Amino acid sequence: MIYINNKRGIIRILEAFIAILLILGAVVIVFSKFSSKSLEDQNIIETEKLILEQLAGNAQFRDEVIKMSEISQVSSELNNFISNRIPAKYEYEFRVCELQSVCSASNYHEVVYVHERALSSSIKQYSPKKMKLYVWEEG
Repeated sequence: MIYINNKRGIIRILEAFIAILLILGAVVIVFSKFSSKSLEDQNIIETEKLILEQLAGNAQFRDEVIKMSEISQVSSELNNFISNRIPAKYEYEFRVCELQSVCSASNYHEVVYVHERALSSSIKQYSPKKMKLYVWEEG
């Protein structure tokens, strides 16, 4: 009789242990999906910052941005510079506007990463502008 009670106790302990393992496994899977997305988000934000810093540091691009008006098109050279640095599965929109303006995107997407940087002048001209880079996942 004592042997049967001990056997039931061991089975209950094993059931509890397996239940705990299943719950922990589910938590780890869910957490890993969220953390990888968060890391990807952080990488895109850092990429945006780097692109805008490089644009501000390049004298040719800086002059071009300072001379741009809000409606002018971005040159193919500037466009290539940005597109070569954005990961393949992402789309982007680069906007230049006055410092005081809102400078909104032309298209709206569910998840958009936005970073902006101000440029005050070039060597030849003082005309403060704001560069804004919108990045979103394709599809």
